[in-house]
Amino acid sequence: VNGPINSALAWAGNLLYFGQRAGTIFALDARPGEEQWRYSTGGAIYPSFAVVDGVLYTGSADQHIYALDAQTGKLRWKREVGNWVVATPAVTKNGILIIGDQDGEMYILDASNGTMRNQVRMGTSIDSSPMVVGDTAYLASRSGHIVAFKYSQKRMPFLKAMRTVWFNLWVWNMAPEPIKLPGLVWTATLKNEMVSADMATDGSRLFVVSYKGSLYALDITSGKKIWQKSDLGKLQAAPLVSGDTVILATGVGAIVGYDAATG
Repeated sequence: VNGPINSALAWAGNLLYFGQRAGTIFALDARPGEEQWRYSTGGAIYPSFAVVDGVLYTGSADQHIYALDAQTGKLRWKREVGNWVVATPAVTKNGILIIGDQDGEMYILDASNGTMRNQVRMGTSIDSSPMVVGDTAYLASRSGHIVAFKYSQKRMPFLKAMRTVWFNLWVWNMAPEPIKLPGLVWTATLKNEMVSADMATDGSRLFVVSYKGSLYALDITSGKKIWQKSDLGKLQAAPLVSGDTVILATGVGAIVGYDAATG
């Protein structure tokens, strides 16, 4: 194909998928490499793809989320969002799609038709993909704000507007602290950090790397920091968990492994 490819490859069944910066999604037969179909969006394809139950899900810089038939490339549905999508979506076992955009919004959609179930404000751009463990989705914004959210929670009418007004009054000491957002489990902030890589987990801990060179282990139930490793160079690749070890490629030219429980 002609033109740069920014998305990571995805493979499902006998097909290999990738997206171009020019906005086209391709499906190739994995063995001979022959094109099976292509689909053109209106913007660059930076994310990879989630392929679940015969449907391919991704986002585009044209500010849409797409669901395509994985075998034919036929559009199932598309959903407009507030900004570019550069992170790969996650799809849960019960058919809920979770994705973030560059406006700092987390979208929780019905994977079958794109209907909005909930929307959570993260504050700044979301570059990394959601992680799903059980009934909870974990997502990090570029500014190091991490949220654990019960993805089955549906939004409540007028709640977002009410919370915005309430928050502004609270800032000026004119109202008590705002009520907790329904579905929110915990939030954590890695101060003065930037997060763009995907997270990893061993089921008990959430592992987050920062661009400035730190690896964090957070308690997955509370978001509290368990341990931290610093001075690892610029970290742009997701960590990997193998058994009781968390492994990452550092920005100083080394592959390192740490005890997942103690660091």
